[in-house]
Amino acid sequence: MASVRALLLSLVVLLATAPSVAATNDTDAVVTGTVTTTATLASTTVNVTVTTSTTTTACIAKQATLTSAVMQDLCGHQSYDEDRSPTAKACDSADTTKVHQALANGMFGGRDGLGRDCSAWCLFDVDAPGALSYKWISEGCWAVDSSCLSNWQAEKDFAVSRASLFCQASTTTTTSTPGTPMKVSFAMSLQFTQWSALLAMLASQLFILE
Repeated sequence: MASVRALLLSLVVLLATAPSVAATNDTDAVVTGTVTTTATLASTTVNVTVTTSTTTTACIAKQATLTSAVMQDLCGHQSYDEDRSPTAKACDSADTTKVHQALANGMFGGRDGLGRDCSAWCLFDVDAPGALSYKWISEGCWAVDSSCLSNWQAEKDFAVSRASLFCQASTTTTTSTPGTPMKVSFAMSLQFTQWSALLAMLASQLFILE
């Protein structure tokens, strides 16, 4: 009986002097005060999937092919002598594909819409408009010509700005990693009112034992 009474007395003293602590369910339990009881759950396995999406909005869709319809949309408001049709040729046949891309994507004319000058001689590359340009020449083809870069600044600036507005391909990356054991600890504590109730109960037991 004496040993039980001594144990209860020790608990009463401990509870009376222990400050209350806040419960938390963080992975690494953070508590305040000097007394806490920590229970560690059994290890569990989880699978983590991280998905990130990048989408560019308010952009200009890049045309993959030069068609009559595409050019009609760009230059239907004006007549012109330069060949901007699907059969247009570069003076060096190796450049024809890039010339078609530049024409289809409106890399000429200094402005969009009705302000576009479709009789402009200069044409700027889609991927490097500040470094590569073509010029319509009397031979009836588009020739690589750097004079457009230095002498037609406004048209070059327009082309550089337009290129920056082309939509980039949307990408979604999903990464799944094998589950790994994760040990989660929870700090379990009693609030002040619970401490008080327990203290009162133990005190009553001491009174009975006396």
